Amino acid sequence: MLTAENEIENIIRARREGARGYICKPVQPDTLVAMVNDILHQPDIVWLDDYTRVRRPA
Repeated sequence: MLTAENEIENIIRARREGARGYICKPVQPDTLVAMVNDILHQPDIVWLDDYTRVRRPA
């Protein structure tokens, strides 16, 4: 979640409601890259490609 809200109550509520990350503006580029990398490497991520892959006859 990217937001201008940096109150601790908002951060806690967002995490309880399922936000995988919480970044407050202004965003530091290194923080954003690290957060995206962490999310992309979580084991429960399902890629759209898994559902759309088509096996083609050889």
